[in-house]
Amino acid sequence: MRTRSATPSRRRGAGPRRSSTRAGGARRVTQRRETYDRGDGAVVLPYDTGRGCVLLTRQFRYPAYVNDHPDGMLVEAAAGLLDSEDPSTAVRREAAEELGVTLGPLTRVLDAYLSPGSVTERLHGAPDVRAPAQFVVSGCRR
Repeated sequence: MRTRSATPSRRRGAGPRRSSTRAGGARRVTQRRETYDRGDGAVVLPYDTGRGCVLLTRQFRYPAYVNDHPDGMLVEAAAGLLDSEDPSTAVRREAAEELGVTLGPLTRVLDAYLSPGSVTERLHGAPDVRAPAQFVVSGCRR
């Protein structure tokens, strides 16, 4: 994870200020910002039309645990960082690792910034809709 600092110019009234100057009636404000760059990620939400449900995973998340979650186990969609892959390849890898399923054709439906106030990560998302017989499952509890 990389950390970047920037000092962008902002108009009056924007956030905490370090210093300000006036030039020709315009106000320039210098701010200090900290940004965490962890790379982009991808997510998939496989939908089982036969049972009318989505496939999710349950994983331990240390930050949730230290922030008063009872056991740190969160229910999530299959997702992960791109690791220099395209979103489709990454999400297929994550679905196989986390859910034990092989995905069919995917169509990207969203790009979302999950915590844009401090993290640069953009999440690429796609649904996977199909009948239960089309899921290829290996080693996963259904």
